[in-house]
Amino acid sequence: MQPKNKSPQTVCVAMSGGVDSSVAAFLLQQEGFELIGIHLRFWHDPSTDASMPQKANKCCDAGALADARRIAHQLAIPFYVFDVSEDFYQQLVAPFFAAYQNNQTPNPCVRCNQFIKFGALWQKAESLGASYIATGHYAQIKKEEGGAYAIYRGRDDKKDQSYFLYRLSQEQLGRSLLPLGGYIKEEIFALAKQHELLPAHRKESQDLCFVPEDKIKPLLQRHLGEKAFKSGPIIDQASGKTLGSHQGLPSYTIGQRRGLQVGGQAEPLYVIDKNAKTNTLLVGQAAALKQTKISLTDLCFNLPQKPASGSKVDVRVRYRSTAQAATYYHDKNQDWLEFEQPQSALTPGQSAVFYQGTRLLGGGVMIAN
Repeated sequence: MQPKNKSPQTVCVAMSGGVDSSVAAFLLQQEGFELIGIHLRFWHDPSTDASMPQKANKCCDAGALADARRIAHQLAIPFYVFDVSEDFYQQLVAPFFAAYQNNQTPNPCVRCNQFIKFGALWQKAESLGASYIATGHYAQIKKEEGGAYAIYRGRDDKKDQSYFLYRLSQEQLGRSLLPLGGYIKEEIFALAKQHELLPAHRKESQDLCFVPEDKIKPLLQRHLGEKAFKSGPIIDQASGKTLGSHQGLPSYTIGQRRGLQVGGQAEPLYVIDKNAKTNTLLVGQAAALKQTKISLTDLCFNLPQKPASGSKVDVRVRYRSTAQAATYYHDKNQDWLEFEQPQSALTPGQSAVFYQGTRLLGGGVMIAN
C-alpha cells in the first residue's frame, strides 16, 4: 500500500457487510486512500420455495446489504450496489453443477476470487475511475525484485486465505490491495469493536454462499434432476461384496464416512471411489484412502514461468489442511505430484496449491490418476 501523505488514489473496496471488509475499508481510509464502497449481488437459487427462511445468497442478503450501507455511511464514502448474478452463475454455479455431474467435488470459492471478487469487481471499479480494488482476504501481496507480484500467506495461520487466490494473474495482483494480511483475526475484531464497525445482521459465512439449505444435496437434486441421483450398489473394496445401496453418486465425496448406511462393519468404512459407468460406490477402510501420487489439470502459477519438473514444493490439498512436502513433475502430456508421505482422501475436483515457505507458487485441480 502507498498513500499516507502522497496524493490520494481511489480504491474500490468490496463491502460484504461483514467485519473483515468493513475493517479493510477503515484501514485503507486511515492510510489516506479515497474510497468507494461496492456491494456485489450474487446469484441465488430461483427454484427455492419463497417460504424458505434463507432464499437469498448468504453473502448478499438484505441484512448484509444494510450493514454494508451503514458502514459506508459511517465512513462517509460513496456506496454502489452492482448485480453480477449472471457472471456468478456462468463462472461459478454452472461449472459447480457440471463438476458434480462428473463425480468431482469442486471448489467454487477459487473461481469466485478469479472471476468475481478480483474480476467483475475490477470491471465495476474501473468504470468508476478507481486505481485499485481491495478485499478483506487474509493474505498478502508483495512486489518482488524485477517487478513481479507474489502472494504470501497471511500472518494469521488460522485465517489465511491464500489457498483460494492461486489463480489470480499478475495483472489482478498489481491492482489489488489486501489490508488485512498483516493482522490476526482477534486484532481485526478489536478494531471493529473499537470503531463501531461490527455488523448488526451478518454472521461470518462458513458455507457455500449460494447453497440455501444446510446441505448441498437439495440444490443438486433441483438442478441435476433425479436421474443423477439414481440408486446403485455400495461395494466393499476388500471383499467385493455388496453392502447396501447408495442414494446417487453426487451425494458422496471421497473420504466421506457419515451417511453411508452400511452399519455392522468391523471397521469404519469410507468412500474410496465413485464409478459413473457402473453407478457404484466403492468403500473401504481408512488405509485404502492413502496415496502418494495425484494427477493435476488446469494449472496456474504466479510465476514468470512454470516450475521445473522435479521441483520440491509444499502442498495444501484442502483449505484447512497442513502443507505437505511433495515433488512436482510434468512432461508434455501430464502434471502430477508425488508426496513424501501418503495422503488421505485426495479428492478429484479439489485444488492442490503449491507453496515454498509462505510464498504461494500456484496450483491445479486434482484428477483421478
